[in-house]
Amino acid sequence: MREVFPPMCSLRDDCVTVLSELLANCAEHGGGGRVSVLVTHVWGRVTGMLVHHAAPAARVWIPELGVDEVGDIEQLEESGRGLVVVAELCGGEVEIAQKADRTVTRWRLHGSCACEEAEGY
Repeated sequence: MREVFPPMCSLRDDCVTVLSELLANCAEHGGGGRVSVLVTHVWGRVTGMLVHHAAPAARVWIPELGVDEVGDIEQLEESGRGLVVVAELCGGEVEIAQKADRTVTRWRLHGSCACEEAEGY
């Protein structure tokens, strides 16, 4: 994904981080399975959809924004410290829909990106 964005794009690293966290969750907590990813990059915005093609192994929830203090990081180890990062990077614009045979996660990044090439990937 890093190679798709221009190197000067201010949203590139955030997009890579969001995808890394979501894919890691599918592998670690979702029991594996096939994953489809669609990312669209337009001027000042990146939107994404990740579909995990497997029956949900657990209920997924997005943490609330504005966590001032985490306390003991180990408490978040199995309950989504990666999702705290995703929620913060996306400004709360993350939606998860769990179906019997798949989980669909939609997310949006906003920023000051002004990539000339950003017409959708």
